Amino acid sequence: MIIHTDRGCQYASEAYRQKLHAIGAIPSMSRRGNCYDNAAKESAWSTLKLECVYPRTFATRDNVRRSR
Repeated sequence: MIIHTDRGCQYASEAYRQKLHAIGAIPSMSRRGNCYDNAAKESAWSTLKLECVYPRTFATRDNVRRSR
């Protein structure tokens, strides 16, 4: 599994990187000053929200989990 993030200090911290290593995940970060690195991911999330989340109302988190 690859975890891609921006360059936020919380994602660059040693504690976060150790947790990724513990679960066998590979860290991936945007390049400095390149806002387009995350464009494909952001576009996918936008589509997911528009099609699956915004048209619906969920009363509880359990309802969200069951909606998959």
